[in-house]
Amino acid sequence: MSAQTSLPVGAVFGLGRAGRIHFGNIASLRLARVKYVIDADPKAASVAAAAILGGQTDELPKFLLPEEEDQAMADPEVTFCVICSPTMTHETALRKCINSGKQMFCEKPIATSLESMKEVYKLAENKGLLLHCSFNRRYDPSFSLLRDRIPNTCGEVHTIRTCSRDNPYPSIEYLRTSGGIFHDCGVHDLDMACWLAGEWPTTVFATAARHNPQLKEFNDHDTAVIVLKFASGAIGIIELDRRSTYGYDQRIEVHGAQGMIASNNVCDRAVTTSTAAGVNSANIQYSFPQRYAEGYVNSMRSFLGRISGSNENAMIVTPIESLNVSTLADACEKSLETGAPVKFQPMNTL
Repeated sequence: MSAQTSLPVGAVFGLGRAGRIHFGNIASLRLARVKYVIDADPKAASVAAAAILGGQTDELPKFLLPEEEDQAMADPEVTFCVICSPTMTHETALRKCINSGKQMFCEKPIATSLESMKEVYKLAENKGLLLHCSFNRRYDPSFSLLRDRIPNTCGEVHTIRTCSRDNPYPSIEYLRTSGGIFHDCGVHDLDMACWLAGEWPTTVFATAARHNPQLKEFNDHDTAVIVLKFASGAIGIIELDRRSTYGYDQRIEVHGAQGMIASNNVCDRAVTTSTAAGVNSANIQYSFPQRYAEGYVNSMRSFLGRISGSNENAMIVTPIESLNVSTLADACEKSLETGAPVKFQPMNTL
């Protein structure tokens, strides 16, 4: 227990899909401990946490209802919070964390409007608090290696292609409050394309289709293509689809004057069988928790390294990067609505 008591202490808001990933990663990294979990269903959250911890009940946190979260905010031992509750609750939770002086790791988005995002980031900055919005794909080892090798492999970049096809198809209940395909799904690829390019685009064009008629109720789409034009002359092409019947399809290709570099799908097993009947390989990974497991771990490790002081140079997604990606998603929506390219002017300061 003495080693545990010296670690940073935190609270996790929401133990749903993302919350379980982050809670498990904090436990396995052993760089911090979770004292509280705030969830609308504490009983289900406690069962999930016990399963993640392998039945080690001595390490279970205290489970609070959302209306009891002030207990965690008032606890001076708690120095950080991980926000992975439903999207519409992020801003309120972050404001409480800022008022209580807590460091913050937040699932995207920070808030549901650009102006609210700016305000929350400014509040955190004014109090000297870290607010890390985790674009976990930056922390994926394959994507990081690909980025490092672009200059020597590709030279002048001509095209950057990303493909993100989701599996399984999200529930209508989830999609209804997700923020739409560009803000929920596309932001990851927008961030990745710009991160790989090393620049922000000058124009954005988007088109989309609706294959599921239920999406019409809330004006969403399940298939989209985004084209980004960069000042360097590079072109970004992003393909999004909510459905992929064969697994979680995640690919990147960068082509340039000297050559091409690509990151292909990760399979469950690195075994290929070749016979007269044909060539067979394992299925690609099922969904995002499997495909980006390392990215989630590395993002949390970077955050904990920053707040503990053990790794002050760990990569963190900056407020400006987060805001520009959200603005790009807005530009995609505007382009879809108007049927025309949209000029993009990145912000440089809060």
